Amino acid sequence: MKQTILSFLLVLLTLAASADAVEINGVYYNLIPKGNVAEVTSNPNKYKGTVVITETVTYNGVTYNVTSIGNGAFYDCFGLTSITIPNSVTSIGNTAFFFCASLTSITIPNSVTNIGSSAFQNCRGLTSITIPNSVTSIGSAAFQNCSGLTSIVIPNSVTSIGSYAFSWCSGLTSITIPNSVTNIGQSTFSWCTSLTSITIPNSVTSIGSEAFYNCSSLTSIVIPNSVTRIDYEAFSGCSTLTSIIIPNSVTNIENYSFADCSGLTSITIPNSVTSIGSSAFQNCTQLTDVYCYAETVPNTGTSAFDGSYINYATLHVPESAIESYKAKAPWSGFQKIVSIESGGQLFDMTVKVDNAFGKVTYGTSDITDGQQTFNVKEGSNVVLTLTPTAGFKVSKVMVNGQDKTADVVNGQLTLSNISANMTVTVTFGTAGDCATVTVGSQGVVTFSPVGDVDFTSVSGLKAYIGSGFNRKTGVLTMTRVYDVPAGEGLLLKGASGTYQIPYKQSYSIYSNLLKGVSSETNLSATTGGYVNYVLGSGSSGTGFYRVPASGTTLAAGHAYLQIPAETAAGSRALTISFDDEDEATAISDVERQDAESAVYDLQGRRVEQPRSGLYIRNGKKVIIK
Repeated sequence: MKQTILSFLLVLLTLAASADAVEINGVYYNLIPKGNVAEVTSNPNKYKGTVVITETVTYNGVTYNVTSIGNGAFYDCFGLTSITIPNSVTSIGNTAFFFCASLTSITIPNSVTNIGSSAFQNCRGLTSITIPNSVTSIGSAAFQNCSGLTSIVIPNSVTSIGSYAFSWCSGLTSITIPNSVTNIGQSTFSWCTSLTSITIPNSVTSIGSEAFYNCSSLTSIVIPNSVTRIDYEAFSGCSTLTSIIIPNSVTNIENYSFADCSGLTSITIPNSVTSIGSSAFQNCTQLTDVYCYAETVPNTGTSAFDGSYINYATLHVPESAIESYKAKAPWSGFQKIVSIESGGQLFDMTVKVDNAFGKVTYGTSDITDGQQTFNVKEGSNVVLTLTPTAGFKVSKVMVNGQDKTADVVNGQLTLSNISANMTVTVTFGTAGDCATVTVGSQGVVTFSPVGDVDFTSVSGLKAYIGSGFNRKTGVLTMTRVYDVPAGEGLLLKGASGTYQIPYKQSYSIYSNLLKGVSSETNLSATTGGYVNYVLGSGSSGTGFYRVPASGTTLAAGHAYLQIPAETAAGSRALTISFDDEDEATAISDVERQDAESAVYDLQGRRVEQPRSGLYIRNGKKVIIK
């Protein structure tokens, strides 16, 4: 009822179009003179068919940047079938696409940081959606009742997912929650009746009320040790869930947390639990065994096991506490209360992945570029599934310091008869179909890919385009990018080492001051009305320096910088500003490099008389002593 009222209020707030809206090429905009920005707003006749939003619009001779899609802009546009959103848009407002029932797909550009409340609510025809790495928050009910969605990946940039965000997405079968999320809110996935698996990362500390309410196809779930609170009705109605292990971090199990889990046969409750709420395990009609490790009987609601036929079930507790459990309801109602045998001890299993080139799956949890710790029973068998990303392979698996790579069969590692705490470390390496880039001790290198590439999963390396230059301050702005079309000029920044960058189709378009070269190129000091710069090192450090009057040669697969001559004329030194970091790099003149030798440094510049060190010759790395 609360959610219904919330949605209704949002609708009321967004029904009215702005009286000052103007129509340009079939799209209505609110024009904001301050900053010359435009916001897409509602069409009084409703949008239909295909709508293309452009990055800029011109009205009465003034050009405006389109930066947002306003609240309710496409509200109830039942005839809207597709839409193109430009990279200039940074925000999608509340109820922006509410009840666009004929919309089947949409691509959100890398510029968007926020998806508003109810933004895509009731878009029942939507079958797929890509959420880019730029998005940090997903509003409440953002995708509620998108019954056509079958799967969705939430990127690592997202830190907040609102309540009811994916509720009633009845076609959703799987979803991945990133390590950046700390809280799964109220009813986030309630009534996702086709959801069979879910990954809860180690970053999550609380699972909200009704978070997975009536997820009737959910067969198993692993709750990580980071979770300290499971709210009321969190897993109520998960009727195909067969077993549950509650981690040692949880102290309270709230009312109705696992009520009506009619397929549940086994429950493991750790020593950390001190309180179990009313009807917490009500109507778990298939329950046969409960393992409770608490030596002091938890404060338990008398209705905790109502309708669960515990008079036919066995309670396993510490030997020293058997009589205490027998004397206290509802525990006294179990048919048998026995000692937890030695094989019932819980051990910690820590799974680590030391790069982002693949994932390790345990139960329904995926671990990528990080680690998670799980409780496993003594004597049990654990199966880990190792899945490299495209272009990569499993290169090494270590278990408690021992190499177990050879034990991986068909992408799975089986650990039998668990008898101690263990740490599993998995490393993924390149398997071809990747671009290889080496970053030297300077920490930067230019690069131009021969094919579309994707930096999203490349750990420790950032890619930038030259997005702007301020001739007044002399500051060159570098903007971070992720998926990059072939031939773009890039500046890569990271720790010294060699990186593998997967080839993957890119849909992005950039305005870039960096120019890539696909073959060895002789650069002059100027080209037309532009001054050319190359990456190098001088007395003031590493950065972009003017090409000397005699010119220089740039190796294939690298990039150079172009600045308009009238802007660059006043200075031969630049300052670089990375837009995602609070730092600046000052640079000055670079020494002239001759262009006759076919030996290059790691920045792609030809070197006439190389000193001892690492260089590139004929496309290969060589050591010159």
